[in-house]
Amino acid sequence: MKKVLIALMICVAVACFADEKASWSEDFVACQEMAKKTDKPVFALFTGSDWCIWCKRLEEEILSKDAFVKNATNAYELVYIDIPMDEKLLSETGRRNNRRLIGKYGVQGFPTVLVLDAGGEVVAQFGYEQVGPQEYLEMIDEEIRFAPDIEKYLKPIETVLTRLDEEMRKEMEGAMEEIEAKFPKPEGKQTKTESRKRQQEIENLAISILFGRIADKHIPLRKKAIEEVRAMEVPAHLEKRKAELIGKAEDALTQFTAARDAYRATKEKAESDGKETEDGEDEGEDGEERLLAPAVTPD
Repeated sequence: MKKVLIALMICVAVACFADEKASWSEDFVACQEMAKKTDKPVFALFTGSDWCIWCKRLEEEILSKDAFVKNATNAYELVYIDIPMDEKLLSETGRRNNRRLIGKYGVQGFPTVLVLDAGGEVVAQFGYEQVGPQEYLEMIDEEIRFAPDIEKYLKPIETVLTRLDEEMRKEMEGAMEEIEAKFPKPEGKQTKTESRKRQQEIENLAISILFGRIADKHIPLRKKAIEEVRAMEVPAHLEKRKAELIGKAEDALTQFTAARDAYRATKEKAESDGKETEDGEDEGEDGEERLLAPAVTPD
């Protein structure tokens, strides 16, 4: 009887899962064509169904709920773009197209939800959010309704707050080239100890450059960028989004500054301890000479 109940539970679970996926297409091109006919946006979910924890949470907490399925089916053409570890889970269309679509839309993390117009242009982008299914749909609806204002007011703010990222990345790449020139790859075979020592020296120098000249340059620039953004005006309905962008930038700057300060404090303490040790050794030598001096009787 127990085995029969377990089998029945499995069948019910599979049936429910099939129902949830019934509204989702796995054919992106066909979904786009349908969107043109129905005049609906495309809701494209990029996921890793058998390995991505946040993808599973998004599906379990939001996408599988009746409140989402019923409303989303009426509002969007849904397409499921899976990148599983086990490619047997994919249809032939999925195996042929899914990785290409990731490259086309520059998807860098999972899950990613893209809302696209019938021409395939991105209207809104989301990931996992810790909200209910109805709130999730409302967030997307708001993003679509305010898309022109977001493009006009928030995109420039994002540009100001992130414009230094690429410059900082290039400076770190330049620093790594300097370090590689200073620590060329050994021609002969190294022992594990030698290899670890070399790697540690490279890491120490990289960190000293990051928390040295690069931090000294970029921390003031990022503070200035945040103040520049504060002065940028947005409509009242976007004030909260502006504040969230500023808050995120401030948190990142605070963490980077704290890491810089902690590194410098540790370095200064190590240098101070080293100097005290050297001074102690000198005093010991001098003291030994002073103690010995009275024992020597001049002629």
